[in-house]
Amino acid sequence: MTETTSVRPSFRRVLSNRPFSLLWAGQLISQSGDFIFDVAAIWYVLQLTGDSFKVGIAVATILLPAIFIGPIAGVYLDRFNRRDVMLASNLVQAVVAGMIGILYSLGSLNFLVLLVMLFVLNSGAQFVRPAVTAMIPGMTKKEDLSTANSLFSLGTSVNQVAGYGIGGVIVLLLGVAVPFYYDSLTFLFAAAMLSLITRSLGGISNSTHGPTSPSYDHVSFREKFVQGLRFIRGSKFLIQLVVVGLVVNFFGGGHLRPPRTLRQERR
Repeated sequence: MTETTSVRPSFRRVLSNRPFSLLWAGQLISQSGDFIFDVAAIWYVLQLTGDSFKVGIAVATILLPAIFIGPIAGVYLDRFNRRDVMLASNLVQAVVAGMIGILYSLGSLNFLVLLVMLFVLNSGAQFVRPAVTAMIPGMTKKEDLSTANSLFSLGTSVNQVAGYGIGGVIVLLLGVAVPFYYDSLTFLFAAAMLSLITRSLGGISNSTHGPTSPSYDHVSFREKFVQGLRFIRGSKFLIQLVVVGLVVNFFGGGHLRPPRTLRQERR
């Protein structure tokens, strides 16, 4: 008779896995920049316009890519190397965040330009997040999968709690330019970590997504995309969640009244 022994969860064992630790560290730092950036961007809109309604528009712009870009991103991640997609997304996000910082420093960052850049910046995130989730199982052993996912969840929670608070302090002490540039640097850091990961770990299995597979052609792409939209449309809970989230974030800033706007300071 053979005895089966269960392997105890171990954060140390998971973090000793070099590809996983590189991915985790890159995303941990990148997420810290994201939350701090959001605080700075929203504060800048409030100071620039003095209009809480436009703050709601900015927040909605940050949320909308998850609705419109998310379904498309999920389909493309089943067709291309996920590590390459993440690398490209991080580089694009680094450029966009850096441009926001440069335009602000030059005094050329207006509300409409910021909205466009916020949409592009958060569109890139829709490719990174599902790619991370898809890559983790290929990097870790089966017994370490739950621990690895827990590390990512813990990192996101800590960044969210700490990032908003730290972001507010940084904006008050150093202004909004520092968070903009910092976010750009965190994307470059994440890209550097990804470049150290073997490209094959982000690949798609040829047995299920090869050129001869039915799921590889354009028709399948449309079918997958339509199926995703049908799933969202058919779920009352998801629709209600999206609507409530947009309404709360769009109108939730109605009580905000900046003490002095940038326009007032220039007078």
